[in-house]
Amino acid sequence: MIKDLYGHTTSMPFRDAPDKFKSSRLRGQIHAGEEPTDVFYPLKALPIAFLDVETQDPVVIAKGTIVSAWGHFTENTHIPVPASSGTIPVYEAVGNGTMNVNIDTSFWGYPDAIAALLVPANGGTAVTLDYSQYDIDFGTYDIEGNKVTASTSGLVVPANIPIGIVVQDVYSDFRGKYLNYYNPFSKPIGILRKAYINIPFVATDKFNDEYSATFTDDAIYGNLWKVYAFIYDESTDLTPGAFVKSDTHGKFIVESDNTSANRTIQTVGRIYTVDSRFPKGLLEYVDTYPGSMVTGTDTGGLPDMLFVFAHQAIYYATGSTPSIQDVVNAVKAGIFGIANIQVDV
Repeated sequence: MIKDLYGHTTSMPFRDAPDKFKSSRLRGQIHAGEEPTDVFYPLKALPIAFLDVETQDPVVIAKGTIVSAWGHFTENTHIPVPASSGTIPVYEAVGNGTMNVNIDTSFWGYPDAIAALLVPANGGTAVTLDYSQYDIDFGTYDIEGNKVTASTSGLVVPANIPIGIVVQDVYSDFRGKYLNYYNPFSKPIGILRKAYINIPFVATDKFNDEYSATFTDDAIYGNLWKVYAFIYDESTDLTPGAFVKSDTHGKFIVESDNTSANRTIQTVGRIYTVDSRFPKGLLEYVDTYPGSMVTGTDTGGLPDMLFVFAHQAIYYATGSTPSIQDVVNAVKAGIFGIANIQVDV
């Protein structure tokens, strides 16, 4: 039989499938799971928020920050469609100035899995993110592709819309900067859009009264937003069920606690609970090393995340280092605590 078919199969007809066996083709599912599979790099021009203590590598977005994205059609985008292409600065070539590479074809450009670049969400209000000495020392490139200097203007982030939160610190995109070093954390980042997260809260009215300071002042808030995730607002607004959104720097604030309020394009979820009933589970008796800030005796039994944040906030407000008991008392007074946020973007 095989011998008889040899050389003749290309001229033999096919039988059409009976209608009862036919099905729609190329109509695959749109649904891809509860969480998006897209990954991102941060915008290369983002100012440095802080340095990793261990590696001294720069972090540009702290974990728990609400984020937005610059896509193909965002004003001044740095990831245009392939037909438009473009370049990004990668490293300072010895004796030859800045080396720029094509974003679509270079190894140091953006892989084809990347369709947008992360920036902090701003609640729909344009904001300028200032550069610092960190950026000058490290050699951050501004939005025009020039190295940051003392006279460089800050990065203007237009009013944007949130797409989710980052669950890990996002490091600066300095791929290709060094011949002999590659940051193991400088890789595409995923985001969460539906989750429950625990972050510190600050009741700003109680904070301001207790420390004769204004929480939103740059000397306090300005030192905290770059490093920590948190929610802040008047104590009467920190109500379970209240809608939350991003402030101008990706931190959580109450959008509305009105019982008839509706979601908006800026809504990122709602408060589930707020809790100042600490310490719990006899953790205040668990012996931890002094100065370690590990949950136990060194935090007065407070979760280390809450203790470190409250400790720093009090320090920035008063200019002096609070005792462990000072921090515990502030939590018990409802100035600080843990907010459970239902993220739903």
